[in-house]
Amino acid sequence: MDNLKSRRKFISLSGVIGATAIISGCNEALGTNNTRPEENKEQKIINSISALRSLMMISSQVISVLSYHEDTSIGGGYFYWDETNTTDDDNGMVIKPNHLSQAQSGRWIRIITSHVITPDYFGAKYDGLNDDTEAVLKTIIFAQENRFHKIFFQSGIYNLPNWTTVTIIKKLSLEAAAGAELHGNGENFLHIQTDFYAAGLAFSNFGSIFLVKDINTYIDSFIIERCSVKNSKNLLFWLEGEDNTGAKKIAVKDCIGEQLSNRFIFAQPAMFDIFTVSDCRVYDVNNHAILIGNNNEEYFAKRKNIYLLNNTIEKINSTGDGIYDAPTFISGGNETQGILVYGHRTVITGNFIKNVGQSVGDSEGIYTKCLHVTVDHNTLIDAGGLPDGFLAIKDYRAEPLPEIEQLHKYNIFINGNVFISEKEVGARAISCQRAHVHLLNNKFIGTFSTGAYVVRLYGLLQKIKVLGNEFLLLDFSDGRKNIGCIRTSNNTRDLIFSNNYMQNWGQLGLSLGGDEAQWIIISNNQFKECGSTDTHSAAFGIDQKYLINSISVYGNIFEGMRSGVRLSLQDGGEGKKIIIKDNIFDKTKQLPILDHFTDVIVKDNILDS
Repeated sequence: MDNLKSRRKFISLSGVIGATAIISGCNEALGTNNTRPEENKEQKIINSISALRSLMMISSQVISVLSYHEDTSIGGGYFYWDETNTTDDDNGMVIKPNHLSQAQSGRWIRIITSHVITPDYFGAKYDGLNDDTEAVLKTIIFAQENRFHKIFFQSGIYNLPNWTTVTIIKKLSLEAAAGAELHGNGENFLHIQTDFYAAGLAFSNFGSIFLVKDINTYIDSFIIERCSVKNSKNLLFWLEGEDNTGAKKIAVKDCIGEQLSNRFIFAQPAMFDIFTVSDCRVYDVNNHAILIGNNNEEYFAKRKNIYLLNNTIEKINSTGDGIYDAPTFISGGNETQGILVYGHRTVITGNFIKNVGQSVGDSEGIYTKCLHVTVDHNTLIDAGGLPDGFLAIKDYRAEPLPEIEQLHKYNIFINGNVFISEKEVGARAISCQRAHVHLLNNKFIGTFSTGAYVVRLYGLLQKIKVLGNEFLLLDFSDGRKNIGCIRTSNNTRDLIFSNNYMQNWGQLGLSLGGDEAQWIIISNNQFKECGSTDTHSAAFGIDQKYLINSISVYGNIFEGMRSGVRLSLQDGGEGKKIIIKDNIFDKTKQLPILDHFTDVIVKDNILDS
């Protein structure tokens, strides 16, 4: 069905060139100029589409319809008579007079020259009482079949109790005035396979709002702005497509998700150049708030740039039911994350994440498996549990093995974040399985775990900088303490640990694991009030190593603890190049015994003031 040619011919003949989306009451919202047919043309004015359909006189004149329904003032417009047209009556754009049979020619055709249409044209009342399903369905289908690229929804409640999912194969934009709400019946809203834009719509009681699957091309853009979804499954559900399919640009901006049964965003396109989620608010959602990518190593490098900016995420619940696209299991299980991302480069900045399920299986506020990672100025409160904690940065698996071994070339920045543990559930703040980590200017506040260090660094531990962090740890309600602040679990080399403030732990402020520790600088830190009666407690420990080499400890303050510095070797281990100078030991056990070490410098320390 395509009547555009006959419409344009009539418009050019009747002097209404320039008329754009003429409809009573919609012109301002649509941005149209309300150009009308020339005033000297004879016009007939009637009240409704029903009256137009009952009109017995057939004329070449333009008919002005005041409203779609007699009891409303919306959905009217201008119609002209096309005596040769036999198109089916669609209750909006093409109207067949009642006295003509379907086989007889002659139809009233709505005058529109803009590429913007509205459900008003098809009889939507958007009063929250009447069923607008047919009107909205016909609007979308007509737009797809007739090259209309934009649909506009007026403010009001569109009740859609008989909705069926519509597949979008041609570029489409959905836009709305403030206050436009669509209430569904549990079905998915749209199945999208092309460039798409949506802004300003509120959804409730649907499955997935925007479902993307079976996509077979690399589209230009997929953008959702200022939309909200409530009591549904999710806002965006994008299943992994074939190789080289996806979108150059994907963006979800200033959107809201509340009381969702399975993720706010679940997106696994095979490829994208940039994926941005910004200024969104997600509350009371099961399993994950935002999931981008998956563990398919083939696609890691093709998912290029992920930006998660200034989002608020609260109350992400552990359900353990996973995600299915019947009958296939897609992902999930006993996992709960606020943000879960896999890709090439990720920037996570300015987000507020609170109460991410801490009771069932793995739970993290942020979980990443990317080559380049920046986590900057986020606040995480009770956002995860064990084993990985509030922030987990995992190994990257998209490169061949020789390149994985060179991961120290790529920076991991964890900067200016605040980690707060108010619940006594036993949780880490950070678990990072990467080299070349910059842990800078973060704050750790509260009760984390009596059995796991607040920060765990493991894997290929090279080129690590831990600078300017504060650990303000609190006792548990039963008097127990956090076991310690930072632990490296593997051989550690090239670590700079400087200008940190650490307070109140049970065993070690800093613990270096593995069999070797080399080229370590521990400088200008303040270790304060360990407060434990544990004879093994200390500011830091480098214990039972086969090799301790080039350790510099200077400019630190050790205050109120059983031991400041603990160094020890395995039987047959080698220890050399130890410098301990210019430190203050205040109410703290004196210097370690270094009889088995060679090339030792200990000088200018202030002892037990």
